[in-house]
Order: sequence, then structure tokens, then C-alpha cells
Amino acid sequence: MKLSRIMTIISIITFVVVIATFGYVFYLLVWPINIVDLRRFEVTQASVPLDGSIPYIIEFDKHIGFKPEIRYYITSEIDPAVEIVVSSVRRETGAQTRNLAIPVPQSVNPGCGKRLQIDLSYAIILNRTIEYSWRSNEFCIVKTDTTGGT
Repeated sequence: MKLSRIMTIISIITFVVVIATFGYVFYLLVWPINIVDLRRFEVTQASVPLDGSIPYIIEFDKHIGFKPEIRYYITSEIDPAVEIVVSSVRRETGAQTRNLAIPVPQSVNPGCGKRLQIDLSYAIILNRTIEYSWRSNEFCIVKTDTTGGT
């Protein structure tokens, strides 16, 4: 083969790769992307002790394996939101059901009307971020009796 024919083939392959890359970047920047659909999110106990954990069940369909930044909060109509730090994240796709528990921070005021909130933030590309925010059913956080008395 002549060198000019090889250069022509390389040029065509390079052109196709560049066009495909620009197409993919355009898709990520403009096209609507649905990463996850929530089916169910609820706290499974109506009353949670202040020194305990909040058990909850979450069911969702994850369509794309992007890794989210996840923030958990305990919210209420009266008190400011309290963030809960959790470190583990899975990236599996498909239908998922998880029974989990998250510790109650000591900075939370006891009371009713509390909700567990999960905020997901997916950094897709450049300046595009897709965010989801889910709130659970209401529950109470009760102070436990530590005196041991009657």
C-alpha cells in the first residue's frame, strides 16, 4: 500500500472518532438523561430513639451507573435540617430494594414531624449536574430515659 492511502485511512478514522466524540458530548450536555426512578422511600418505624438509628426502605430503578454525591438530612417544619454523613455508595444499575438504617445525630432535637431526606447529585460533564431530592414519610425522634428509674 502506498503511504498516501494509509494516511487517507487514518484521516477518515480520526474524523469518525472526532465526530462520535462531539456527538457524545453534545448528548451529555443537551439531551435529557434519566438516571434513577424512585418507587418507594419510607421510614419503617413511627418512633425512633435519639440514640438509635432510623430504619428505612428504598426501592428504585437505576438506569445509568454514574456515581452520585449523596447527602442525607433530617428535616422538619420547625427545626433546621441536620445533615447526616454517610460514606458508602454503590453504582449498580437495575431495580433495587434496600433495607437500611442511618444513625440519628446527637444534634437533632427530639420531636415529631421529622422526615428523612436524600439528595443525589450526579456530575455528568462540564457544567451539567442532574439532581434528585426525595423525602420520606413523617416519624418521631424520642428521647430515651437514661436514668434507669421508674
